[in-house]
Amino acid sequence: DSNKPCCEGLECREIDDNYSQCLVPSTASPPLSTDKDGDLCLAEHGDCMNSSEACCSGLKCILLNENFAQCRKEYAAEYEGCAVQPCMEGLTCVDYDNFSQCRKVSDVGGTNDDAESLLSADGTCHEKWGDCHDGKGCCNDLLCIKLNEFQSQCMEEFAKEGEDCTQLGCRSGLVCVKYNDYFAQCRKPSDVPELPSEKDPDSDREPDGSDVCEGLFGNCHDYPDSCCDDLVCIQLNDFFSQCRNHCAEKYHECKHQDCCDGLECYQRDEHYSQCRDPNDPDDDIDDDDNKDVCRPIWGECTGDKTCCEGLNCVYFDDDYSQCQAPSDPDDCVVEFHECSDSSECCSGLSCVNYGPDDI
Repeated sequence: DSNKPCCEGLECREIDDNYSQCLVPSTASPPLSTDKDGDLCLAEHGDCMNSSEACCSGLKCILLNENFAQCRKEYAAEYEGCAVQPCMEGLTCVDYDNFSQCRKVSDVGGTNDDAESLLSADGTCHEKWGDCHDGKGCCNDLLCIKLNEFQSQCMEEFAKEGEDCTQLGCRSGLVCVKYNDYFAQCRKPSDVPELPSEKDPDSDREPDGSDVCEGLFGNCHDYPDSCCDDLVCIQLNDFFSQCRNHCAEKYHECKHQDCCDGLECYQRDEHYSQCRDPNDPDDDIDDDDNKDVCRPIWGECTGDKTCCEGLNCVYFDDDYSQCQAPSDPDDCVVEFHECSDSSECCSGLSCVNYGPDDI
C-alpha cells in the first residue's frame, strides 16, 4: 500500500482487494520443454491459458480461476494441495481451515497406524507431515503448523517453488501468489501471472453500466441467474453454489452434475466422483471403480440411474426423469413445476394437465 513502498526496481502489483505485492516489472517467458517428438510444450507450472503451446505429456491444464490456468500433474500426490485438482487414487482431499491436502483415506482423522509411522525411531519427535498435535514436536528443524483445532502437521519452514503457501512463507527468491480464497503458490517474481483485481462483491454493474455476471466457478449461491453466457448455477451444498458448464467434461468432478455425452460418472472414493470414458482404451478405469453413482438434485434419473439419498426421482415422460427434493406438505408448487391438482399450486397459478401431443 501507500505506506509500504517497494524497493528500487520493483513495482507494486495488486493481487486482490486486500493484498498487493512487490514484483519484478518484466514477465519471464513461460517454462518450455520438448515432448518425445521434439515439439515445444509447456512444463509444469506453465501458463496454459495465455500460451500457444500445450502442456507436456503427463501434465494437464488446470483452471485456477476464470482468468488463469496452469500446467499441473493430473492428480495431486499425498500431502499436496487439492484445491484445484483431484487426488491420486487411494487418497482423499481433506479441507483444513485455510487449505486442502491429499491424505490417505485411512489416515484421515489421525487414528490409524500411518500417523504413528511418522514418529522418529526413538519415538521422541515427528518426521515431515507427521501429526504434532500431541506436543512431541518435530524432528530436523521442521515446524509444527496448526491446521485446525484438532490437528497440526510437521512441515518445512519455507515452501518450495510450486508448493502451496497458504500456511507457510516461500523460500528466498520466491513470492507467494494468491489465486483465490483457497489456493496460493510460491512462484519466481519474474514468473508471476497477471491476476486482475476481484470485482466488488456488492456491485451489480460494470463501469460501462452493463450487468455483472459470474464467470466459471463464480459464486452464484444467492443469485442463481447470475452466471455468464452458457454457464449454469450448480448447488454444491446448503451454503455454496457455483457457476459451471452445463455438463462435466472428462476427468472433471461429477458428484454435483451430469457428465457430458459419451462419459460416465465413476466414484473414485467416498468423497470424489469423476467423468471417465468407458470406451477409451487409454482411459485406465479400474475394476474397483464404481459406476453406480447416485444422481444429485436436478440430475437425470432416467433408466437405471438412481437419485442420492433424500431425493425423489420425478417422472416427466418416457425419455426423462429428474431427481428432486421431496416437497414439504405446507409448500406450494411454483410456476412451471409439476403438479397433480390446482390446490397444490401457489396463489395465482393453476395446474395444467398436458397430453402426449403437448409435450
